[in-house]
Amino acid sequence: MRYCHLRQKQVINLIDGARLGCISDLILDECSGRICAIAVPMPCNSFLGVFYTKQIVIPFGNIVKFGDDTVLVEVDVSLCETVK
Repeated sequence: MRYCHLRQKQVINLIDGARLGCISDLILDECSGRICAIAVPMPCNSFLGVFYTKQIVIPFGNIVKFGDDTVLVEVDVSLCETVK
């Protein structure tokens, strides 16, 4: 699957049913070329929530399924690493 198709998929957390957003970045292992994690932008408290300053990093092991339109994950967002 190409990255351009992945970034159009909505990420949904199965723990609380929340829509986390769309995939914004992939974190790859340089040696093997495998995906280690996905990054999803986290909306900040800005006007209409349109500015994104941080990203939630979701480890690949927490991904349950890649569907046609969605990516299902099981993750506690409060424990996830956030990056700028």
